[in-house]
Amino acid sequence: MRSIADIPRRQAAENPDKPALICHDRTLTYRDLDAESSQVANALIAAGVGSQSRVGFIGKNIAEYFTLVFGAAKINAVTVAVNWRLVAAEMAYILNHAEVELVVVEDEFLDHLGAMDLPRQPLVVLVGAVTATEGQVGYSDWINGQPATDPAYPSVEDDTSLQLYTSGTTGLPKGAELSNRNVFSIVGPISGMLGLHPDSVMLHVLPLFHIGGSGVATVG
Repeated sequence: MRSIADIPRRQAAENPDKPALICHDRTLTYRDLDAESSQVANALIAAGVGSQSRVGFIGKNIAEYFTLVFGAAKINAVTVAVNWRLVAAEMAYILNHAEVELVVVEDEFLDHLGAMDLPRQPLVVLVGAVTATEGQVGYSDWINGQPATDPAYPSVEDDTSLQLYTSGTTGLPKGAELSNRNVFSIVGPISGMLGLHPDSVMLHVLPLFHIGGSGVATVG
C-alpha cells in the first residue's frame, strides 16, 4: 500500500461485508466506508480541493472523521484534525495556519466556528442536526448525488496525508506533517504489540486529533 487511501480499498475488496466502524446507531461495512469516502472525495473535488490541499475537521470520534480522512486521501489531500478542547481563537489559528480550504464541523462546535476570525473563509460542512446557513452545507446534502467512484489521484509514500498540531504549551502550535509512510510505519508495530488479528474488535476512545488516537484508529 502506498497511500492510506489503500486501506478502505483493500478491505472493501477482501472483506466487503465486515463492519469497519460502529458509531452510535450507525454501522459502516468496509464496502460502505470505501463507497462513502469516494463520495467525499468527489465532493471535495467539486469544492475545488486539490492534491495536497488541506481540509479541516473539528469534532469528536465520529464516523465522518474516517470518511473525510480516506476521502481526502483518495485525491491526495491532507486532513487537519483540530483539537476540540481548544477555544475558538486557538482553533482559528490552526485553520488559518494550515490554510484549510474546507472544514467538516460537528454541530457541537458550531458556536466555536461563529466566534472565529478567519480571513480565508473555508467552506463549512456540518455534521449533525443543524441547519446550514450561507457558506455552509450539511454533510448528507454535500455528498448526496456524488458518485461512489474512486477518483484515485496519484499519491506516493512520501506525500503528506495528515497534519497534526502540537499542544502549543511553550508557544504557538506547530503543524507536524505525517506522510503515508509515517502512518504505515506505526501500523505493524502497534498491531503486533496489541496482538490484533483480522477478527479483532477495537473500542476507540483516544481523541482523533492526537497522534495516539489517529495512529491507533488507522491500525484498527
